[in-house]
Amino acid sequence: MITVYVKLMGSLLPYGSPEQPGLIEITLKNGATVQEAIQALGIPKERVKLIFVNHTGAFLDQPLKEGDRISLFPAEYPVFTDWEGSILSKGSGDERIREGEMKKWKCSICGYIYDPSKGDPENGVKPGTAFEEIPEDWVCPTCGATKDIFELD
Repeated sequence: MITVYVKLMGSLLPYGSPEQPGLIEITLKNGATVQEAIQALGIPKERVKLIFVNHTGAFLDQPLKEGDRISLFPAEYPVFTDWEGSILSKGSGDERIREGEMKKWKCSICGYIYDPSKGDPENGVKPGTAFEEIPEDWVCPTCGATKDIFELD
């Protein structure tokens, strides 16, 4: 068995539980996929528009490992208004999620905005670096929060 952590966004929040606000901890069988995690939460897959596993775009058939962090965004999430042709990804080939421009990310603790066009040169992140490409040990330069605290701005 493995334990993974799921963050639900927007209209997917009701699929979480009041006992676990924020990151939801779920236990799955070894070799479980993102789709199985979505099913374990009772979320119809057509409600999910974008999937990140450890801050990187993912497929429904991506295998999960111990400690993975999954972020699920709903079909109507406002981030998609300028992502022409975004579709849910089922797996390899033509069903991959099309990538839009690099997005800004906001620290949900202090409000710091990570702007990929500026990067964070003082902390070794060059301008033009997408948030998903920042090293996992990077922290908010203002308050020290970890990457998983950041949300799309």
